[in-house]
Amino acid sequence: MRRWSWAFASWLIGTVASADTFEITEGMDLRSVLSDLSAGDEVVIHEGRYVTGGRWGFAWNGTEEMPIVVRGADGEARPVIEGNRSQNVMDLDGSYFELRGLEIVGGSHGVRLGVVDHAVLEDLRIHDVADVGISCNRGGGGSDCAALVIRRNEIFDTGVGGDTGEGMYLGCNGDDCRIYDSVIELNYVHDTRAGSQGDGIELKYGSYGNLVRDNVIVRTKYPGILVSSFPAMAGRRPNVIERNLVWDADDNGIQLGGQAIVRNNIVLGAGNSGIQAQPSRNAAGEAVRTVDAVVLHNTVVNGSGTCFRGNEWITGLRNVLANNAFYCAEGTAIRWGGGEPEAAQAVLVGNIVLGGGGGRGARAGVGVAEDLGDPSGGRVYPPAGSALVDAADPAHAAADDFNGDPRDDGAPDVGAYERSAARNPGWPLGEGFKDAPSDPSPADAGTPSSDAGGSDGGAAGPDVGVRDAAGAPMDAGGADAGRGEAGGGCACSAVAPADGVAPLLLLAFFAGRRRHGR
Repeated sequence: MRRWSWAFASWLIGTVASADTFEITEGMDLRSVLSDLSAGDEVVIHEGRYVTGGRWGFAWNGTEEMPIVVRGADGEARPVIEGNRSQNVMDLDGSYFELRGLEIVGGSHGVRLGVVDHAVLEDLRIHDVADVGISCNRGGGGSDCAALVIRRNEIFDTGVGGDTGEGMYLGCNGDDCRIYDSVIELNYVHDTRAGSQGDGIELKYGSYGNLVRDNVIVRTKYPGILVSSFPAMAGRRPNVIERNLVWDADDNGIQLGGQAIVRNNIVLGAGNSGIQAQPSRNAAGEAVRTVDAVVLHNTVVNGSGTCFRGNEWITGLRNVLANNAFYCAEGTAIRWGGGEPEAAQAVLVGNIVLGGGGGRGARAGVGVAEDLGDPSGGRVYPPAGSALVDAADPAHAAADDFNGDPRDDGAPDVGAYERSAARNPGWPLGEGFKDAPSDPSPADAGTPSSDAGGSDGGAAGPDVGVRDAAGAPMDAGGADAGRGEAGGGCACSAVAPADGVAPLLLLAFFAGRRRHGR
């Protein structure tokens, strides 16, 4: 046994010792360093401007225990990676890597992902790109993005070259590539109107099992959040869209094509509908999936426009519209493309509305100020005496609210907030990053719900950060596997091998983290 342990230790020493830290300063050959990274390597880029001069394409293959980390230096201004309009700034493939703390400007796509899994894109500032901020849309079959964490990135001024200009474009048309089992949270996406389309966050057809939460999306040309459906296959879970703020979209605030849970979102001011649910369509314009949508506890204020519009719900499998506050006082609160009989098989309950078209499962609110406060000033937390308080249907209540606070008093409130104090105890609505709610990490593992709002009903699969329709945890999966809350390193527990090998491993680790430049 002792002989085996020393051989094992020798192998591990060689493996860990190969990890290096590279300190890069302005004027050094950053591209050369990024082209030749091994598992466990860390690249610390100091402040300055680094011009690509052309396409930068890298394949970074770390491991769960030894991710590759490329980041800006602590305590300094962000290093600026500057591309040119005809090329993407960074094209990335690989597994288990982290890209953090950089400013990315001037290219076509800021960061374009190819075949990528278990990657973290965090604290990036991406702007003035000719097309898209962050994309996973290379296509060609198999170019999927899986188990990603896209967190606390600011993306703005996209499409300045006249291309489509989405903040995030994730997946391909026609299910040619997709993103799945990923977490997209706490991002700030704004001012995407320069391009021809300019969605805030777009998940294309075929993408599934993703959690899009706590993002702030302001001034988009197309929908703030657009989520398409996916082909029915065993193990695929719905996308969950929760606790986001969408403000001043020229098109729909949130648009979903099917198999999605949309809850606890706030939508203020949309050029079309605050929330629209209709089937996804393929390149030929054919409907490829019925809606299968669960829309719970959202607050939508849209003046003379439409708060919620549903199209082609008649054939949906599990459509639910419950406990929403739809305030379009001079417009239409709920509108069905084919009239209310279109929603005959849907669950409609607990909605409070102002405006036309309430119908089944809805009752009238008192007034915008009385029930919400001052939406024009970014305040929709229910004041005392609001018609929203204690008015939700408990059978379709979400587990928490926009602030991440529990709805556990037995009498849940309608809309995105659960009133618990005289003033909003959470993040005040506005420009900038949303404060992390009380539970900012992906949901803990749990038992998936069999009626999670439009899943295909197949066998349970390892989905990341997804909860069922009520907000109960489903399965955290692998997006944050081995990482702490900020996705910044391994949180693995160490088990010492027999015969005193552990001290040798520690020695090898510290010996391997050599700090130098190239």
